[in-house]
Amino acid sequence: MVKKEIFKVKLKVKQLNIHWFNTEFGKNALTWLLGYFDGDGQYVKSGWFVTKIFSSGRSSLAEIKNSFESPNKVRLGRRLTLSKEQKSIGTIGECWYLKLGSELYKAMLEAYPDCPLRKRHPNY
Repeated sequence: MVKKEIFKVKLKVKQLNIHWFNTEFGKNALTWLLGYFDGDGQYVKSGWFVTKIFSSGRSSLAEIKNSFESPNKVRLGRRLTLSKEQKSIGTIGECWYLKLGSELYKAMLEAYPDCPLRKRHPNY
């Protein structure tokens, strides 16, 4: 459903010469993606800041990649997890992931400025 609505909005804004992220629906879609990130995403600091979202299925991430125009590839890898004390790092089995990129992550945060600070990088 989100995919169809994004397609409709992209057609409309093409005539107005604005990016669809700047529409009301675009902000709602970015807020939805922020919620997805809160549930199934993480940021990792390994020399630089990387945001990823995860899924057990490739197709849902491919749809997100295409809908939100991400240049990054959907890849198979392992998801890092921290212990409750956040002292040791482990991994959850193999799963699919998509790197969001800093521009998309920033657009997500700008779409919902009053979002909870959960999973937010301090520099954003």
